[in-house]
Amino acid sequence: MNSSSKAHTGSFHDCNADRNIETAQEADERSNIFISYSKSDQDQYDTIRQTTSNTQLPSTNYLIYTDAGKLLFFRYGDEAGLATISGLFQTLSAVINDENLGEVHCINTVTSNIVFMSVGAITLVAIAYKDCDGQCDTVDNLRLQLECLYSGIIFTMTDVIQYMVLRNDPQFDLIFLLGSANQTLKCIMNDMNCFESQSSRKSCCWIGGGGGVDIISPIPTEVRNYTSTILARECSKNNSIIYGILSIGKRIFNIIQPHQIGQQLSPFDLNILMYFLDTQIVIPDSELWFPICLPRLSQSAFVNCFQCCIGELFGMRLTLISQQPSLEEFKSLQSTANAIKSAFGITPKSYDNDCQEKMLTKKETKINHWRKRFLTYLSSCLKDALDDELQKEMMQNYCNMSCLIHFTFRYAVPIRHCKSRAESDGRLIQSFGPQLSVEGYNLSEKKIWIMYQRLALRLSVGTESVEDTLNMYDSICGNSVRDVDTAITRNMPSQILHETSLNDRVIDEFLYITDGDELYVAQRGRHYDFYAVLPKALSSVADAKILCSTLVETLLHKSDDLQFMSFLTFY
Repeated sequence: MNSSSKAHTGSFHDCNADRNIETAQEADERSNIFISYSKSDQDQYDTIRQTTSNTQLPSTNYLIYTDAGKLLFFRYGDEAGLATISGLFQTLSAVINDENLGEVHCINTVTSNIVFMSVGAITLVAIAYKDCDGQCDTVDNLRLQLECLYSGIIFTMTDVIQYMVLRNDPQFDLIFLLGSANQTLKCIMNDMNCFESQSSRKSCCWIGGGGGVDIISPIPTEVRNYTSTILARECSKNNSIIYGILSIGKRIFNIIQPHQIGQQLSPFDLNILMYFLDTQIVIPDSELWFPICLPRLSQSAFVNCFQCCIGELFGMRLTLISQQPSLEEFKSLQSTANAIKSAFGITPKSYDNDCQEKMLTKKETKINHWRKRFLTYLSSCLKDALDDELQKEMMQNYCNMSCLIHFTFRYAVPIRHCKSRAESDGRLIQSFGPQLSVEGYNLSEKKIWIMYQRLALRLSVGTESVEDTLNMYDSICGNSVRDVDTAITRNMPSQILHETSLNDRVIDEFLYITDGDELYVAQRGRHYDFYAVLPKALSSVADAKILCSTLVETLLHKSDDLQFMSFLTFY
């Protein structure tokens, strides 16, 4: 940094007043106070960018520090150096606050985009580095990532505990309160930069606008419907249960939830929950019982989570979430879980099967035999759905159908009653698509990631302008007075933006970006959006629109691989 040289303009936004900084010149003069680079610094970085591949550039880093200057968390790097950087960021914020210019939301430099999120006594920072073409994660996507990280922080402590602890002891290390959520944060950070993930199956839930839950598919409709009925029937016997979930890893097999739209899970909360549950070790024939906070439901209250394994079905877990924390409730959830296992044809190992068979009536014996056949069929379906090679072949067939290099599809699925199949007003966004991979193409995964972000921003805001994005956040926050929990709207504007823009869209829209030898496209219609990349040499824009529309139509109405309408139920 060189305070005597001309600054590269930072982007500052006042969220407390509906006004913009008057002119670009004034903004540049203000930024001279805060950030500046010498010309030699810029020339040196330009040389590095030209000689370094995108895959060798630094990964997106995340810093979390308190108002007292204590560095709580970082993804990688030297702690002493990062503590100095966080101190510099604090100084920037203090100077701007002293000038009554509001809060620092983002800074754009020649090397990176830096986005800030201040909540209570902590500040979260995302630092994303530009590639050799000067491309970088959008401010909106970085803000979305920070919102999800904050959700992961208060997942095990609520915002009330965060405020009270740091108010009483500003130097307190919140990592001690995070517990196993610390590992959850690291997993989320890695998967939000999915082009860097070394996972055997990279999740598609963060691609594009983000927020879609990753489902297990293909599963026959009758199988999902039957498991939905079982979950709903048994959970409805306990008025304290609000959610019942069957999952494998971070992917959902089935879910039930209340019919009241205000109590239905946000896809972002559901993803955080899946990441947290995936880090928990569940021993067969044992249960876990712990409190959690679902930030989009309430940032200041706990619900209680019961978890157990469903037999030996490829690691399938049953999660029951209750409003009651008592020992009696734990025992009640144990009984509910055993009833669900029994309906699936799973008998506890402690039972004497021969003795039990003799005590059953003829009708009960037939039911048991039918349940065991269903369990065998379910196991066969899961084996195919979890086979990586079969999944890869299925996704490749979809790509070949429309000459695509890659695609991702998000659909806001209507939540239906498990018996009548009548729709409620609620929807849950699902994600469907191949892993982010460009094997066989002279193309970087990060480039696709960034282009999808830009297209998602155009669909949701109308432009890629940082100012327009932040103004949209202000508009969302301005409506918070009508919400029961204003903290949800105030702290999560990017999440709400991407949910509501998908659910509210009525008119179809098609956008594209041409870059090098590739054509990046986005299509949004009623309750869905679709992102894809095609070889430009094979498709004109008009042809690309036809190809993508055909695939969307197939996914919505003709595919046997999704069964969108049957896997969500409520009771």
